[in-house]
Amino acid sequence: HHQQQEELGIIAAACIFLGTKSEEDPRRIRDIINMAHVFQFATPPTENKNENGDGSIVLGSSTRNGAKSRIVEARDLPLLDESYWALKDQVVSVEQKILRILRFDVHVSHPHRVLLAIQ
Repeated sequence: HHQQQEELGIIAAACIFLGTKSEEDPRRIRDIINMAHVFQFATPPTENKNENGDGSIVLGSSTRNGAKSRIVEARDLPLLDESYWALKDQVVSVEQKILRILRFDVHVSHPHRVLLAIQ
């Protein structure tokens, strides 16, 4: 289950990275990786509902198909080591896959523009 949750975190990071590029406020990939690290998907290691054994704070939890998962807030930012560079490559690779699935159509119609046109 931990691998599936880690993959969900990478997919979420890639979606956010792509979403920021398609809007007026792009973010650096380092910012997205920091965010993905701080708000990480994790399996519940302890019974304490608010804090893990490493001092990270539990933000939320859910159960799907019998598997429990939680989102925790890590205390520190990731180090710029081999695992960081591997994660960066994974996020970029998943972003490219998402773009291919979307057929590079990332145009978003915002409903507030339609509402403004009605006036």
